[in-house]
Amino acid sequence: FILGGKLGKEYIRHGEQKATVCAIFSNIGKIALEKLMSFDISPDADGCVYICRSINTDGKSAVKIQNRTFPLSVLREVAGALINIHGQHENHSLLKSESHLDILDRYAENQQLKEEYLKAYIADYRKGKTVGEKRFQYEDLLAYIDLAPYKGMLYPDDDVLHTEISDEELESYLTQIFLAAEVSDDQYTTLTEGVVQKYDMITLDYRGVIDGKEVENATAKDQSLLVGSGKFISGFEEGLLEKKIGEEVVLNLKFSPYYSDKDVAGKDITFYVTAKQIQRPTIPEFNVEVINKNYQTSFKTMEEAREYFRGYMKENAERNAYSALCSYLQAALVQNSTVKSYPEKELEIYKKHYSDYYAQYMEEGQEWEDFCQEQMGISYDEFKALSEEYAKESVAKNLVVRSIAKKENISFTDEQMSALILGIYEDEAEYYLSLEDMISDYATIYGADYFEYQLLSAQVLDLLQENAVKEAA
Repeated sequence: FILGGKLGKEYIRHGEQKATVCAIFSNIGKIALEKLMSFDISPDADGCVYICRSINTDGKSAVKIQNRTFPLSVLREVAGALINIHGQHENHSLLKSESHLDILDRYAENQQLKEEYLKAYIADYRKGKTVGEKRFQYEDLLAYIDLAPYKGMLYPDDDVLHTEISDEELESYLTQIFLAAEVSDDQYTTLTEGVVQKYDMITLDYRGVIDGKEVENATAKDQSLLVGSGKFISGFEEGLLEKKIGEEVVLNLKFSPYYSDKDVAGKDITFYVTAKQIQRPTIPEFNVEVINKNYQTSFKTMEEAREYFRGYMKENAERNAYSALCSYLQAALVQNSTVKSYPEKELEIYKKHYSDYYAQYMEEGQEWEDFCQEQMGISYDEFKALSEEYAKESVAKNLVVRSIAKKENISFTDEQMSALILGIYEDEAEYYLSLEDMISDYATIYGADYFEYQLLSAQVLDLLQENAVKEAA
């Protein structure tokens, strides 16, 4: 449960409203540190990370990491990095004899054997000898789709695409690192009156309204927010500065066109926000020893540390900007293209992907109708409609990518495929007994040409971006 697994509400003690499980992680390794930093999470002064997860009587759960609220998906990513051998997957156990050989292989770093196996696998793949069945193997892909023009696509300018790190952004990031590392809970002053300032940890209620309708995913009560952390959309945290506790603040904002939820991306939204309580820290002085202790570095001066974190922030910003622009261009191209018919086989496969994803959260013996109503607040018919929508969108993306790759004669080298597969295995080795096991699993779930599709997709997205044109202001 603490690692993101399922736990039924029947585990809540009779008469109580919720159950809470907390864990403390210490001796944080380099890989785990990098994963934590990707979500702006820092260990405390003792090098520890605190995770708490609770489940309410309505079956809903909440996650806090270092006293900040995060979605369940973040917990799973972070926990996967914090847990080494033992975890939520039974095949991690050292007691399972079938996993011993691969554990020894990994310990011995027998890279040569993996590379030799991959060389043989890719040679067979080139000859058409595949593990599992390839997808979308149709002579004329354009019989299924009218492809919109994909060169010279327009895209809007936005802060998301700006990758230079200002001194103010750097100092804000460092301040948050030191707050997490140096300031304990008893060093915060609790205020029930006064005005909101930057770096206050505030408890707030908010509701978002689009076109007169309240947006469920933009509405919450008793949420914690570190002002200045940038966790909300642009203008939200800035709009709360100098506002009084208990005062309802109205914020007229706009989602970025690159926002991850396409249903609200680019739309105007009005937030009604009330800060109910403030916990105000004493801002600590920057100290290079604290950085070195928490990030296992050996900086001699804070200027060295600043230079490192500016580079780290810039790399993240460039990666996020690239990803956001690629997603925007791909979504726009899919929307502008016309799917004339959907290949039925692939459509059914993606519907199954959708239901399989949610099935892992069902309790044993639970019916779909009950699960949908209790966990998602929708009927099973509505769930099936969402499954259909997801499948059509996924098939459309595949048709777009594969059609462009075919028209542009895009290909890949054996070395590129080998590097991709080894990279995926490095990230997911803990879930598989061997490299061969992982390849077989991916082929069964995603199709024998999954790795080929990923390589083609990356090059198609590069092509879209290289030929895109920024809209005039």
